[in-house]
Amino acid sequence: MKVNKQDKTEARDLFMKTVEELGGRFMEDDDSEDEGISFYYQGELFRAYFSSMWVELLRMFWKTIDMYDVDVYHRLREAINKANESCRVTTYYTIDEQQKEVDVHSKSMFIFGSEIKDAKLYLYTQLKFFFDAIHSIELEFERRNRVYYDDD
Repeated sequence: MKVNKQDKTEARDLFMKTVEELGGRFMEDDDSEDEGISFYYQGELFRAYFSSMWVELLRMFWKTIDMYDVDVYHRLREAINKANESCRVTTYYTIDEQQKEVDVHSKSMFIFGSEIKDAKLYLYTQLKFFFDAIHSIELEFERRNRVYYDDD
C-alpha cells in the first residue's frame, strides 16, 4: 500500500496544531529517526506516528512491575485483559529481561485529517480513551489486589 505523503503531512500538521490547542507540548529535542513525534498531554508522555491519514498513538511505559512477582503479574494481566474487552484503546505489556520488569503500554489507531468536523474535540476524545483505559486497569488491578490480600 502506497502512503500518500500529502495526506501524511496534512494529518501530522493538523495533529500538532490540535495538540497545542488542547494544551499539549512537544518535546524540544525529539531526535529519534522513526518519524514519530513525542508530546506531553496532561502530564503524560505520548508518541504519535503517521501513515497517510492514520495516526498510531502510544502511551508507553505507564506502569512497571517486577517480572518475578508471579501473583502480581497474573492480576495485572487479568486487569489488562478485562479492560481490553471494553476500552477503545488496546493495552499490552512487554517483558524487559535485563531489568527484570514487566512494562505496560497502550495504543490506538485512528484517522485524522481535515475531514474531521471538530478536530479538537475528536483528538480530545481519542486522548481521553487512554486515560479511561489506564484508570480502568488501575481500578481493576487494585480490586484484584484487595481481594487477593483480603483472602490471606
